[in-house]
Amino acid sequence: MHAVRQSCRPKHQVLILKCYPRYQKNVTKVKPNSSELSYLLYYASTRRSKLQKVGSFLEKKTTND
Repeated sequence: MHAVRQSCRPKHQVLILKCYPRYQKNVTKVKPNSSELSYLLYYASTRRSKLQKVGSFLEKKTTND
């Protein structure tokens, strides 16, 4: 079911969700995954039209978390 849900999302949302894992109760410090973050930066820098969408999704995600 998780794979089906991910395939329906736009690619920039999937990349962001892979970079920033969900908050877990027993983990005090959550860090972004470095390799996925590098790919997200490459993706956003080479596709300038997606940069606005990446920014707005990140903003929405941070307000929800």
